[in-house]
Amino acid sequence: SFRVLLREIQSQDPRGTVVLYPVIHARWETPELQAIELRPQSTSAIFDSVAKERPRFWVIVGVRRNGIGGDSDGRKLAWLQGRCALSRRVAKPRIDYEEYQSLLFDCPGSGHGASPR
Repeated sequence: SFRVLLREIQSQDPRGTVVLYPVIHARWETPELQAIELRPQSTSAIFDSVAKERPRFWVIVGVRRNGIGGDSDGRKLAWLQGRCALSRRVAKPRIDYEEYQSLLFDCPGSGHGASPR
């Protein structure tokens, strides 16, 4: 489901920055985008760092029933929901208990060239 979201980013922001895990999805599907890896052990501080350097960036996260992988304290999701716009949600229908979905967040930054929204 990352493919659909990566192509959406590329259509709106052809040379944009995307934060996701694993980064190979972006490097394979959309090599024009600048991809930054959001490792499971990364903290929400990665978003602050990217926001300082970029005027705008995108984040794709995979969500399961228990939340975002590597986000047991909920800080990554809280950061994204507090500062970014949920642009799209992609999920496939399931008949079992598990839940798999991908979320695309459009995040404003304060880096060079940032413009107010």
